[in-house]
Amino acid sequence: LTALLNRDAFLESLTEAVRAARLGAAPFAVHYIDIDNFKPINDRFGHAVGAQVLVMVADRMRQTANDGEVLARLGGDEFAVLHYRVGNEQSARSLADRLLAALVPPMEVEGHRLTVGASIGIALYPDAGDYADLLMRHADSAMYVAKVQGAASVQLYARGAPVLRSSASPSG
Repeated sequence: LTALLNRDAFLESLTEAVRAARLGAAPFAVHYIDIDNFKPINDRFGHAVGAQVLVMVADRMRQTANDGEVLARLGGDEFAVLHYRVGNEQSARSLADRLLAALVPPMEVEGHRLTVGASIGIALYPDAGDYADLLMRHADSAMYVAKVQGAASVQLYARGAPVLRSSASPSG
């Protein structure tokens, strides 16, 4: 549907990134993204409109991500980005903020003006873990903390304290 990788292919890329980082490659981050306001759109306007929204979200993410980064649709309205060469949390946060900003403009679908946002959890290698499945779990748990904070939030996972360093994205 979105022409992005699926969960299995993303996990393969993530496993390879862990292997490379253990051999000295630059650190990276996993961004776990859940689309805000998608379920009401899907319920009210139907699956065909929902599918078009997912395609538009994927296109906006593709346009926002840096070349070489791995984007995936994990399933439903969940996406992920494997963000390479992340020197610090501010670098990871910068991509998350750009992704949030890319979703702000309304989408025109079948005569409907629709808006979505996202909740994003970030797990940095190696601070949030040094195995692919652990990084995914930590990014996912940070995303849930972001979702609780409200729309358009980003949460960075910190070992032992997933609520540490949270902030909401500025509106507009």
